[in-house]
Amino acid sequence: MKHTSIITFLLISSFIAHSQNRFGIESGILFPTFGIHLGQYNISHSANPSLTMELNYLRKMNKRLSLGCKLSFQQYVFIYSDNDSHSSYSDNESINVNSNYIFVAPTFDVGLGKHQDIHCFISAAFGGFITGKQVTQIHKVYNFGQFNSVDDTTNSTDPINKFLFRLNFGFQENGKLWKHIHITFTEGLCLGSSNMTAIKQSYVRPSCFFFQIGIMKEYSHAKTAPDKSVVQ
Repeated sequence: MKHTSIITFLLISSFIAHSQNRFGIESGILFPTFGIHLGQYNISHSANPSLTMELNYLRKMNKRLSLGCKLSFQQYVFIYSDNDSHSSYSDNESINVNSNYIFVAPTFDVGLGKHQDIHCFISAAFGGFITGKQVTQIHKVYNFGQFNSVDDTTNSTDPINKFLFRLNFGFQENGKLWKHIHITFTEGLCLGSSNMTAIKQSYVRPSCFFFQIGIMKEYSHAKTAPDKSVVQ
């Protein structure tokens, strides 16, 4: 039992001493997408490319697997509309969103190939609202022998969902610039599973494609043994 404990301690110490780490910073653009809608509602949407920035840290666990965390900033700019029309009434709603979020994402990263110049990753991102606004326009028309219209427009941060959850997949390619400095190219998909608006009758959860470029530094905690040939 004593020998087993000693061996385990030595293995853990060796792992910590020789662990390899990566620290990177990236910036790029993301494109919100809403997919295909089926049903009675006439849904339309338009989105603008927006800014994304990221800090990431990864610690190598074995030859290919790394674990770490990403801290990212994401901006969302889009208009989402749905029109529900019947013979007796028409209910038209338009949601204009311009909001910014900070995400924290625990990350699994796997190196591919002999030199691991390509990595695939998956991360679970938890986001918090920073700033922005949502403009909601609702136009209702009722037909009971004659037309009666009701308009309701709000402009505030109240309808914005303050917390989001996203599942991210993607690939990263890197090329050496100088010694342990690499240039990185990242492309991926964010799957939206949280409603971005707090309006009860709406469910807006865009996914998005993102493309980033950045710089990554690779370093190790390996310790150098003292030179015993030096005479004290």
